[in-house]
Amino acid sequence: MPTRVQIDKLAPTFIVGWAWNPDAPAACVSIQVRVGDEMVGSAIADGFRRDLLRANIGSGYHAFVIMFTRELNSDELDKLAVIIMDAGQSPAISLKQVNVDRSGLPAPAQPKSIGEQVRELMKFSPAYAESPKPDQPSMPPSQLVETLDLECEIAGSEELKVLLEKSGLNVDGLAAAMKRDTRPIPSSSNREGYASGRDLAYWLSGYAQFKMISDFARPHGVRGGRYFDFGGSTGRVSRHFAFQSRDWDVWLCDFKSVSIDFCLKYLPGIQSFCNTSFPSLPIEDQCFDLISALSVFTHINESELSWLLELRRVLAKGGIACITVVNDECWSNPDRVLKDSIKGFRPDLMNVKTIPEGKTVIAFRDDDPYNCNVAHSNSYIHDVWGRFLDIRAIIPKYSTSQSMVICSRRD
Repeated sequence: MPTRVQIDKLAPTFIVGWAWNPDAPAACVSIQVRVGDEMVGSAIADGFRRDLLRANIGSGYHAFVIMFTRELNSDELDKLAVIIMDAGQSPAISLKQVNVDRSGLPAPAQPKSIGEQVRELMKFSPAYAESPKPDQPSMPPSQLVETLDLECEIAGSEELKVLLEKSGLNVDGLAAAMKRDTRPIPSSSNREGYASGRDLAYWLSGYAQFKMISDFARPHGVRGGRYFDFGGSTGRVSRHFAFQSRDWDVWLCDFKSVSIDFCLKYLPGIQSFCNTSFPSLPIEDQCFDLISALSVFTHINESELSWLLELRRVLAKGGIACITVVNDECWSNPDRVLKDSIKGFRPDLMNVKTIPEGKTVIAFRDDDPYNCNVAHSNSYIHDVWGRFLDIRAIIPKYSTSQSMVICSRRD
């Protein structure tokens, strides 16, 4: 099959897109950009984009951004060609020219009426609605543990060693916890890219976050009650509140219908429902003692404060909300996903070492509510979020890529 090439943005100084060879789905394609015989840029298409992963475009690491060696004029842009260099062949044989068709680029956005905007917000996310049917789930942890030599698995994996330390378990404790969880683990195609193909790491990552969230809440007097996993996907974290403790009535929502289908079918102990991208929840006031929003507000732009106020509405007095963010500490030491996102869609920020003040939006699409990565400076969290919520603490880099904001109602 021919290499697939998509040009997402073309400007006089750079070009952004992705390239993927279906015949070598895990390989990264080499790109050259030429104007006639002059090469004006080159790169390896190895940047990560979550939308590619969700669309089953290889591993998701197939994006590129190429800064031109000089600014091109309009005539030169019309003559621009992208050259794909196939792996394993000599350049003389492997060059294939793909002319850039700018007619395929998104048309400039036209202003929409308020009614049109509201109707769009009320829809379920188009990309999620069109998600392919996931594969069958994996075996339950209670069965998985019987097939594994846990000591050997952990000894051979740095990832598992780190997760086990964060979980506060030893090997015997891990085995006991897995035996308590009797429901299937979602397939790799239905868990938002977490630990693809590594069921033990997926399950243990959720346990570690369950443990950390419980530990964050306890000093604030929250030790049980009703827990809400906002944007909880297929229950990576919330399943542990259900199986590892008797102190919680567990609820979950997500706007990806296949995620909720999994929860309703396989996790009967969790009250799961599908929400829309419109900031409204079918929940009574002050319903939840503990709320978590993990990797949620890192993808919300315009409706951020409306969603924040909606969580405030359903949070009980004396309750705690744990919300992850990409903040100052994350920006100064970015993970690969953040680096690739900036490189691919905000190249103007590639050399900015200190997080910009306020909210920084890195938009990667315009056809879906899930359309951006968002970073928040600590000052923005205190000055803006702090108008509506009491910011109890910001825990730097609570995971490898995000920090945790601990907050409560401001009444």
